[in-house]
Amino acid sequence: MKNILTKLVSSVAALAVTAGLSFAAYQASVDGIGLGSTAAPVLSSCGTSPTIVGNDMAGTVTTGTGTPTGCVITFNSAKSSAPVCIVEPVVLAPVLAAASYATSATAITITQTGTNSVVYKYICMGL
Repeated sequence: MKNILTKLVSSVAALAVTAGLSFAAYQASVDGIGLGSTAAPVLSSCGTSPTIVGNDMAGTVTTGTGTPTGCVITFNSAKSSAPVCIVEPVVLAPVLAAASYATSATAITITQTGTNSVVYKYICMGL
């Protein structure tokens, strides 16, 4: 009985370790989008002193001042193709007259009416 119990515990432990390693490998990257990464993408053309909190997969961007007409969120690593992204302005104030975005393998490019301090939330998944 002791031998069977030892084999059972060893098997369960091996399975748990294997499953944990597989999950960790899956969690690390999906088409270059770092799920566990804490490094924020780089912002450009977003006005003066924009901010970002997040990573390639999801985040929050606040455009800067100087009435920016857009913002480019450049991923930490280029993807094999453009990921599917959803970008939404969190419109409390100021109100945007118009905003749109395009996604490429290297960045999300937001175009907006010239407005200061607009907050955007984004989420991206690789294909």
